[in-house]
Amino acid sequence: MVYNQDKNGNSLRFEFKEDGINYTLKDKSIHKTEFIPFESITNKTHEFFERNDGHKQRAIYFLI
Repeated sequence: MVYNQDKNGNSLRFEFKEDGINYTLKDKSIHKTEFIPFESITNKTHEFFERNDGHKQRAIYFLI
């Protein structure tokens, strides 16, 4: 089973395999692929902040 999400130039892909998850993160500045075995999944969390310069510029313009 594969789950893809493409939003604002950011791409996330989760591919569920028999023994783990193949995780891919890609945007303008990074392209990272990592395989995580099910035994190694913990309760750790990671935060990824989307970067959209267009929204930032409109917000600054609106505030001015």
